[in-house]
Amino acid sequence: MRKMWGPCALMLGTAMVALTASSSNAQEAGAAEETTLQDIVVTATKRATDVQKTPIAMDVVTGDALANLGVNSVDALSNAAPDVNFAGGGLNSTVITIRGISSQDVTELGDPAVSLNFDGEYLTRPLGLNGAMFDIARVEVLRGPQGTLYGRNATAGAINIITNRPSDKYEATGSLDVGNYGSIITQGMVNVPVSETLALRASFMTNDRDGYRDHGDNGKSDDAQMRAVRLRALYTPTDRFSALITGEYMRAGGVGTQPSGFLLPSTPATLGKVPSTYVPDLGNTSNWPLDMKGFFHLAQSDLRWELNYDFDWARLTYVGGYRRVTSHQLNDISGTATQVVDYDSRSDYTTQGHEFRLSSVAGSPFNWQTGVYYSNEDQLTDSGLFTPATAFNGARDVYTVKFNYPNVKATSTALFAQVSEPLTDSLTFTQGVRWTHDEKSRVGTQNTLNFGQYFGSGGHTIAYTPLDVGGQGSWYRTNWHVGLDWQVAPDSMVYVKASSGYKSGGFTTVNTYGPEDLRAYEIGTKNRFWNNRLEVNGDLFHYDYTGQQVATFVPTNDGTGLSVLSTQNAGASTMDGVEAEVTVMPTKADKVHFSANYLFAEFTKFTGAQAVIVSSVSDPGSVSVDLKGNTPPQSPKWTLGMSWEHTFNFSWGDLVATAQGRYLSAYYLTPYNLLADRQPGYHQTDLSLAYYAPSGHWDLMAYVRNLEDNRVLTYSSFTSQGGSNVYSFTFAPPLTYGARLAVHW
Repeated sequence: MRKMWGPCALMLGTAMVALTASSSNAQEAGAAEETTLQDIVVTATKRATDVQKTPIAMDVVTGDALANLGVNSVDALSNAAPDVNFAGGGLNSTVITIRGISSQDVTELGDPAVSLNFDGEYLTRPLGLNGAMFDIARVEVLRGPQGTLYGRNATAGAINIITNRPSDKYEATGSLDVGNYGSIITQGMVNVPVSETLALRASFMTNDRDGYRDHGDNGKSDDAQMRAVRLRALYTPTDRFSALITGEYMRAGGVGTQPSGFLLPSTPATLGKVPSTYVPDLGNTSNWPLDMKGFFHLAQSDLRWELNYDFDWARLTYVGGYRRVTSHQLNDISGTATQVVDYDSRSDYTTQGHEFRLSSVAGSPFNWQTGVYYSNEDQLTDSGLFTPATAFNGARDVYTVKFNYPNVKATSTALFAQVSEPLTDSLTFTQGVRWTHDEKSRVGTQNTLNFGQYFGSGGHTIAYTPLDVGGQGSWYRTNWHVGLDWQVAPDSMVYVKASSGYKSGGFTTVNTYGPEDLRAYEIGTKNRFWNNRLEVNGDLFHYDYTGQQVATFVPTNDGTGLSVLSTQNAGASTMDGVEAEVTVMPTKADKVHFSANYLFAEFTKFTGAQAVIVSSVSDPGSVSVDLKGNTPPQSPKWTLGMSWEHTFNFSWGDLVATAQGRYLSAYYLTPYNLLADRQPGYHQTDLSLAYYAPSGHWDLMAYVRNLEDNRVLTYSSFTSQGGSNVYSFTFAPPLTYGARLAVHW
């Protein structure tokens, strides 16, 4: 904690000086009225509020800004919100980190640490997210635990993605984006007010791109083949009732993500040890050989709805959704030309969620809301691993080990309430509570090939030895929130709050793990000065974590020579941080934004963690290590962001030039903090130049992203598989460039 007080004191002192000057600054004569920062309405507290009067540290990005920044997938949101870290979960999955908190467990029973919501529907799995980022109204990134209103799996924060609603105007848009790597992205939208009570909005997106990584005859990975369509209907038969229904379908294919792997030799100096000093020469990360051609297929259908009825004294809201996702993928998870381990996985899961919420209306003596939430998730997964022992003549139809889980189920039930009561005209006290009951169960077996029969006389007899890996668990928690908001001046506020967060426990094929709990304390300030041309926001926070869930690979110890993902509980960890943001419009034509985030995160107690060791035998081992003092994954100490936008006004149209930069100091991708897991500090620059026609009917933009062409690690893992020691990596996109033409009617 002491290590952060220097920058914390500086930020807090600056904020207090600014607050003292706020009343006089508000009276200063400014530029023309239109030279002001835009007011943004958000629904972060599940009611419409001005973002500058909402006591939550958050980033808000409008749909237009997302388009200009080239954000057409969830994992590209870091372009718009530099303090959010997106990394790979290994095999075509996404791990989101906010303030040093993430979940690396992307298995069928793992839970994310960030609550991801589309139009109010909570998404339990981070699969298929990159196909839904089109026709967006705004994205809200809430930093800090949101357990009272958002419930389970919101220990790190929440991301709300809000798509455009049908309106009472006839309008249509279409765009074509062409870039390097054969990238072609199309988007379109049509909005039709059918009658005074019914409006429809249809939109679509396609995304095709050659892979960033070339594997010769085995294809190009990190490619894109995606089609998505959305239809929304808004029905308002009376002033009191409204129904918003959304249907969405998406399918994706291609080679998918394939890792780059390095084989570690077992030498007397390394044998039986964790490879703590190993640093691979990553070489050319644009091409490397694989032992097979992988693929990734995914289909997703979704139906969600929001119903509202206004009583004289309250509003009743029902938000629900039903989603089905099917996927099939084949991966060379060792990432080498030598076959070590290949992975085949199929899954089919359905989720449904329902929230009934009763909230106060405008004019009530205080703001309140209460509700009940229920979600249910059913999964079927079937996967298997191949090793050289069972791959004859290139055939991969005999598994070394396969996992069959015909029935994986997770349910969550919650009751919640939150009240904000004005103590004075400028002081508001907020308190909230949420009771949650989570249940998980799995029916299934781990089937290991009987090597004696397979290699015995009489040919290759395929027989498996089953091991029951089913299980179940149940957890209860009561989470709380208290906060005090002080509106110092009409455009300046200070808030202080304390909250708790929780994520349920679970089990893997090799172990069980308990829930994680978080206590968070925060003080922040939000301000507008200089006639709404200058915005200064900042906050300090301290987290106390117990039982933080950390995912690592451990040996199965069953004779297969394989390692599998296991989740362990760290005894305790802390996160301390300071965040500051400044946005200013020095002229009508210029807008500048700067953000600086400092984070000190460490495991303060983590004994008994298992780490895979370098092995020379087919059955690898592990050692118990003490990770006290290590940094949690994806937790850079410094994250800096800066952007500048300048508009050139001409009689023949407007030119808008935008430059955006992001700097992250060094961080690790695993809790072991090995040298090979370390991503060095880097900075990334994005540039764009857009032309807007005077008629407003069309615009054209040219862009370049990752100007430095940085090689950024998104995944790192050491495993001992089938008698081979393998370090595997995946990478963020390289330098890309292109142009986008959009038309509007």
